[in-house]
Amino acid sequence: MKMASLFDVIVGSDDVAFGKPSPDMIFEALKKTESKPDEAVIVGDSVSDMQMRKNAKVKACIGVLTGFTPRKELEQLADAIVSSVAELYVL
Repeated sequence: MKMASLFDVIVGSDDVAFGKPSPDMIFEALKKTESKPDEAVIVGDSVSDMQMRKNAKVKACIGVLTGFTPRKELEQLADAIVSSVAELYVL
């Protein structure tokens, strides 16, 4: 999808001891970017992504409508909603 350039780092469950909704992936990304939770924005398409954000106390979250989570549910948890990651180019 050629979207890696949109993100400073990409961390998956293979990179940490505990997966979602544990905040471990976010903490690893923050460590790699030498950032703090209040400087980060999480992009996710599921409730577990939003819960992970909450557990890590990250400043903002963008919900993406590419997963199975209904828009109304993401709207209650995310700060902004996009239809696809391609929209991140214009945000």
